[in-house]
Amino acid sequence: MNMLEEDEEWDDAYNEEELDEPLVPCPYCGVEMLEESPQCPSCGNYISAEDLPSTSQPTWVILTAVVCLLLALGWVFSGW
Repeated sequence: MNMLEEDEEWDDAYNEEELDEPLVPCPYCGVEMLEESPQCPSCGNYISAEDLPSTSQPTWVILTAVVCLLLALGWVFSGW
């Protein structure tokens, strides 16, 4: 079986009208997507604020950066 035949079988097996999952339009681009999707597969926008990835740095990263900065400043100024 070649690649084209496999693709045709996949297309036949994946028929949007036969999906059990309800489809809804994306509020940003209008492309139909699964109702339970956290992110639109077409435009990439997140549907709700709860689904947005966390943008803040973990506390340990910030503390490590501050400690390294203080150590570097202490090393630089101790030579004077």
